[in-house]
Amino acid sequence: GENPIRTNVPLTSTRTTRGDVTESQTDAAKADDLAIYDSFSNLTDDTGTTISAGTIRVAFDRVTSELSNCCNANIDGETVEWSGINPLKFPFNVEQKTYDYFDTTLAKAIPIEFSGTEDLDGLEVYVFKQSIPATQIGEQEVPGSLVGSTEASVKAPRMYENVRTLQVDPVTGSIIAGVEEQKQWLAGADGTEKLTIIKATVGTEDATKQTAIDDAKASGALIKTLGTTVPIVGFVLGLILLVVGFVLVARKDPASS
Repeated sequence: GENPIRTNVPLTSTRTTRGDVTESQTDAAKADDLAIYDSFSNLTDDTGTTISAGTIRVAFDRVTSELSNCCNANIDGETVEWSGINPLKFPFNVEQKTYDYFDTTLAKAIPIEFSGTEDLDGLEVYVFKQSIPATQIGEQEVPGSLVGSTEASVKAPRMYENVRTLQVDPVTGSIIAGVEEQKQWLAGADGTEKLTIIKATVGTEDATKQTAIDDAKASGALIKTLGTTVPIVGFVLGLILLVVGFVLVARKDPASS
């Protein structure tokens, strides 16, 4: 028989990301100062059954996070035309503006708008919101009865829409937390929704968010140290050495006269 439709099912979305250090050291990557990340995502239900899964490989500018078509970047092994910013990370020194943010389901960049700031445990984050209207992302062969057809089997359009809200650390560009209100469904011949595939709100767990907050605070402090304090210390140290040089010269000259 057909599987029953289940609602209010707890879903868990897990993403694992690692940097490809070897590939980032190649001439092609170093020429454009690119970093390369491989990332795997898996959406499961309360029984551990996978609802959807996918891999992405992104190559992006280390500072601006602009995506590149270098270095075998792909989605699920398929070559796509990359544009906009890395879906895994915003630029360093994030601006309060609209960015073109790459959506891996559509495989294209969609505007994501700055919508204000929030305080997360003492860390000021920038909030960005992206609304993706209903868009066809493929078609799926199913029994006609599922989508209002008398045909035994039909190819039904698979539709996708999403409202994405991200909380971003403005210093490092790290995505601290996010929420996706995502929906996918099959449409009938008349274009109306016939069968819901996914209708879920998925957000960042509190423990994961807290770890990201702590990491961002530490990284931000380090960046401020490297970007501001160290040059000032270096400048002061330079003055001290210069003064010591003058002192040595002043002491040496009378003795040699």
